[in-house]
Amino acid sequence: MKHIVLATDGSEPSQQTIPTVLEYLRLWPACRLTVVYVSQMENVYFGSVPGVPAVPEPDIATHEAARIKADVVDAKFRDVRDRVEFVHLYGHPATIICDVAQQRGADLIVVGSHGRGSIDRLLLGSVSHGVLNRAKMSVLVAR
Repeated sequence: MKHIVLATDGSEPSQQTIPTVLEYLRLWPACRLTVVYVSQMENVYFGSVPGVPAVPEPDIATHEAARIKADVVDAKFRDVRDRVEFVHLYGHPATIICDVAQQRGADLIVVGSHGRGSIDRLLLGSVSHGVLNRAKMSVLVAR
């Protein structure tokens, strides 16, 4: 194992992936980790005009990314910090997660079983399900 991508949104299910990833990093001392947080693009409709481009809330997204980086990367992975990179991107989470994994030549993507949104709470979760369907490498969905 050379590279793992951990997708997180700061939710409890994504936090539950951390012990497994830490164990993998202990088992493979040369393995690198990329922690990915994706800020979803929100549709802004002024007067309900279809086709208005999606735009992020930059202040909220930046604040949340900093919190997740501190809570996950700086706190939970502090003992292996030299092998961890944090990436904050904007877009469709499942697509971005798979793209990052592909670009970095990841062997494994690790995601929680569901995230924060109400739709994400159905069964497996829309992001987890999307990653499973799009990924070209192995995916571990942790519960």
